[in-house]
Amino acid sequence: MYDEIEKNPATKTSIDAIEALRDASSSRSEAVECPIAAAPASASAAPSGPTPIDGVWQASFTEEELAASPSLYDAGEINDGNWGDSTLTFDGAGRVTFEQTIRR
Repeated sequence: MYDEIEKNPATKTSIDAIEALRDASSSRSEAVECPIAAAPASASAAPSGPTPIDGVWQASFTEEELAASPSLYDAGEINDGNWGDSTLTFDGAGRVTFEQTIRR
């Protein structure tokens, strides 16, 4: 099932680690729940203060640079949703925004 993507050694290592976690958790008899998802409706899921990743993160690359990337899995990744000027903002109150501009 993963033959094509497992050709990348880093991806294969990640898949192996995920499968090991899955196998370890399947031997447990109790259910595993996400603490935020299991929290009462009155509880706030937003962080109580700044986190290490709060701020504005930017990346910019052309369609040609994307096409030349050694980490692409297939040509379908070369599309208008994957290149241009991107800004990801974490605001410290649990909100995230993403903006992308494509310059032709």
